[in-house]
Amino acid sequence: MRGVLLRFRSENGRWEVRLGNGEGKQVKPANLEPLAGGLGRVMVFWGDARWSRAQLLGEIARGHWGLTKASATDVTCEPREVMPALQADDRLAFAPETEMTEDFMRNAQERMAVLREEALRNAPGDEEGELRGGGE
Repeated sequence: MRGVLLRFRSENGRWEVRLGNGEGKQVKPANLEPLAGGLGRVMVFWGDARWSRAQLLGEIARGHWGLTKASATDVTCEPREVMPALQADDRLAFAPETEMTEDFMRNAQERMAVLREEALRNAPGDEEGELRGGGE
C-alpha cells in the first residue's frame, strides 16, 4: 500500500507513515519500499504566498480559487489521477456565482469547450477525426 512518510521517530527507530486510506502507521525503515523503480520519488513543495485576509477571501469569492480536503492518496497517486479523483469524490468546492464572480469565470466552461473543440479540429494528423471520436 502506498503512503506518505511524515517524520522519523528516533525514539523507536520507525517512520510515521500516512497510508492512502488515511490510516497512520509506524514502520521500520527495512519494511519500506520506494516508488519509481527502486530509486523512490521525492516531492518537495517550497514556497511563500501572502495575502491579506480580505484579498484571499475576495479571490475565492470571485472564483479564482477553489478548496478541497486533501488526502494521502492525493500525494501518492500519479499526478494525472489527482484531478479526476477530486472530481469523482466531489471534494472540490468553489464559491457560488455572485455579483463578485468575474465574467471570465462565469463563461469559463463554455469557452473551454469551444477551445478544446478548436484544438482537436486543428490537431495535426487528425484528418479522420480520431481525436474527436470520429475514427475507427
